[in-house]
Amino acid sequence: MALKISVIVCAHNEARYLSPCLHCLLAQSPLPDEIFVINNASLHDASRSVAGVRDSDELQEVDVPVTRP
Repeated sequence: MALKISVIVCAHNEARYLSPCLHCLLAQSPLPDEIFVINNASLHDASRSVAGVRDSDELQEVDVPVTRP
């Protein structure tokens, strides 16, 4: 049975680090089978950082909305 590699990247207001992180993950050998970016209620534009590497089939983005009591 082949080993499956999954990566979860949690981000909260870390847009400037997100794109370099994702590019490094996509340069790994072996390549991860899936990468999940959890945008944890960020106030910055994390989606723009993810869009820069969106051409990867392995990459999925999950947005956690900002909630206020």
